Amino acid sequence: MYVLDLRGTPKYYMATLEEAPQPYFPAPGNFPPSQPSVSFPIGDQKWVVPVNADMVTKDGLTVTTTRERLIDAVNAARQQSQNVVDSYERHKANLELFDQIMREISPAYAGQAQRDEDMQKLREEVGQLRQMQAEFLSMKSSLDAFLKSQTPSKTSK
Repeated sequence: MYVLDLRGTPKYYMATLEEAPQPYFPAPGNFPPSQPSVSFPIGDQKWVVPVNADMVTKDGLTVTTTRERLIDAVNAARQQSQNVVDSYERHKANLELFDQIMREISPAYAGQAQRDEDMQKLREEVGQLRQMQAEFLSMKSSLDAFLKSQTPSKTSK
């Protein structure tokens, strides 16, 4: 079970299934339980979730059975955080945490984020190289002007 904990600082972790219902085999006189469920610990609480639910949210916790649903929950939480502008620093920190969570749970996201970072570094390096080139050209022009001023001019007699 994947758990997205939005109480306080956003984080995600895995919870281990503690109890599962006995399998139900239909037979005459054998009625299914009203709501089969599974339970697992989250911190010091025991959560009970219906078997047919692939995502449940309660009190700032979201529990999912698949990585894809966890990605959906992280994206929804990130969008909600972007819409709330109560504290810029907290908002910025939460977005960075959501980004880190997405890197951990989604290889495709992690790969794209790494490519974006690499591209940004390359842009910065190219910018530095262009600035150095401009400085060298300026120094060359200054050196050329200095050398011209130091060369004795030929006088005709």
